[in-house]
Amino acid sequence: MYRLQTAVRVTQGGAVIGVRDQTGLWLNEPVALSESQTYVPIDILFVTNGRGDAELAIGNRRNQPAASALYLGRVEVREIGANP
Repeated sequence: MYRLQTAVRVTQGGAVIGVRDQTGLWLNEPVALSESQTYVPIDILFVTNGRGDAELAIGNRRNQPAASALYLGRVEVREIGANP
């Protein structure tokens, strides 16, 4: 099991952030973000697939097709225990 911690600020539009494997399958419920003046802390727990693949994924929200302006304050990924 892993923990992703980051801080995100969206200044235009909306975005989702989460963790996916190489097939595009979400390894957690993606976190939806809207515009904010300050950085929003994000804390995501996830387990990897059988190959151990994982990638940080950031995308535009489907209901807001315009490009989003998104800033990451920090990104930290730590192993916190064995997969359940």
